[in-house]
Amino acid sequence: MITYREAIPKDADAIARLHAQSWQQHYRGIMRDDYLDQQVLDDRLAVWRERFSHPKATQHIIVAVEDEKLCGFACTYSHYDPQWGALLDNLHVLPAWQGRGVGKALISASAQWASQQDAKAGFYLWVFEENTKARAFYDSQGAVNQEKVMVNNPDGGKAPVFRYVWAEPALLARKDQY
Repeated sequence: MITYREAIPKDADAIARLHAQSWQQHYRGIMRDDYLDQQVLDDRLAVWRERFSHPKATQHIIVAVEDEKLCGFACTYSHYDPQWGALLDNLHVLPAWQGRGVGKALISASAQWASQQDAKAGFYLWVFEENTKARAFYDSQGAVNQEKVMVNNPDGGKAPVFRYVWAEPALLARKDQY
């Protein structure tokens, strides 16, 4: 049975490993292969250890766990953008758990938390243009593609991303899933 809970500091390395694995699987052709093969894990370990060592007051991290194994996570920042609202900064689910409702439940729980922080704020994320599988998932969850911009990647390159927006995150928030 999959359970959902707030992340704790001892989850940092497991989250970093899952994050790196997800990028290695989904970001080939978006980020450099040498970065994905040789640097991404160290980079993600540094990011997540910092996020847990010095958490922002607006940060909320939820993990999905089955049989004590981390199978997904989401990280959200409330009040991130005055126009767009809360940022769903990360959403990653291991392949074996995709298609089982884990991503949907993580979005729902993140939206619920964001709505509790500011019921009138929106909810959004950035997704790489080339990540068509993720874009299809967000479309199926009612997100609307608002704009395309170029961003700097952690590997030193650039890539186009889309801003996907949910105008009413409260509609995503289903308490039975978290």
